[in-house]
Amino acid sequence: MQLLWSYRIYDINVGSEAMALTHNAIYVAGYTLQYEDASDIVLVKLDLQGVLQWSETYDFGNQDSCQSIAANDDGSSYVFVNNPASGYWNASLVKFSQDGEVQWTRILPMVYGSQVECSEDGRIYTVGDDRLIEWDSAGNALWNRTDIRMMTFGPEGNIFGTIMERTSDGGYALSLTKLNADGSQIWNTTYRVHYAYNRNETILPYSQAVCQNGSMFMSVYLDEFALETRLLHFNGNTSAFIESRLLTEDSKQDLAVGYLAGGVDEHLYRFQSVEGDVILYSFAPSVSGLFGLPLSPEILILVGGFVVIIILAVVLVRRRR
Repeated sequence: MQLLWSYRIYDINVGSEAMALTHNAIYVAGYTLQYEDASDIVLVKLDLQGVLQWSETYDFGNQDSCQSIAANDDGSSYVFVNNPASGYWNASLVKFSQDGEVQWTRILPMVYGSQVECSEDGRIYTVGDDRLIEWDSAGNALWNRTDIRMMTFGPEGNIFGTIMERTSDGGYALSLTKLNADGSQIWNTTYRVHYAYNRNETILPYSQAVCQNGSMFMSVYLDEFALETRLLHFNGNTSAFIESRLLTEDSKQDLAVGYLAGGVDEHLYRFQSVEGDVILYSFAPSVSGLFGLPLSPEILILVGGFVVIIILAVVLVRRRR
């Protein structure tokens, strides 16, 4: 993949889903690095070339933190803010205007908010403690499910959800489900890694993205035996599993804590947190080669030329016989 640009945001912490893309902007949410019992929410807006538009700080409590942000093309954005309270967490869904002004706040008691997403038609979805809720733009809750760990929108507005299923030996498999906008199920498939002696790997999902062509990508960590990070690729239209790529030792931790966002075709965006700062990356797609190895277009043309020469040689030999 080719690096197009990068932008560093200093002195904030970010969660696993704290970047949002619209047709003309990138939003990043985090919280300031202050004292142990004092932190504020930071919201940053960039254009698609990485130029800063504005940056604002908000105080919603003594220990503000956030894991996720979502944005609509009208410029409104939504942040899931978490605050500790006597041994548990309270989550607050906060809506911001295109200029960063607070529009409304909805509190979810005893819930740790992990994800918020916006659909193109203005629907808002939150995930916290395996609970998926749909909201309208005015902040009214419409319906919920109690089994979804994380979710992503598909190109047609469908919902792709991830469910962690407990295996008989104490491990975890991933169950992927595709839902209609009203929460009804289209299909469901299970991904597991099984070893000898009836042992199942514990698979921990970090982030997922669906591109405009229907390709679904997910970064996962095999936590029980392999202790490695993999990038999974599924066909989002048919639920078929396509491939699993082992990330190199140098890059696996970066992707494990980074956030994937799908663009047109198979373009991916990712950001990672490095020593309290945030670096944004934009990547063009690589070309998959033989046995899952990345091959450049030049190499593919060269290999294709050799194949044509070999075929012509075989044809000439057969004609001479």
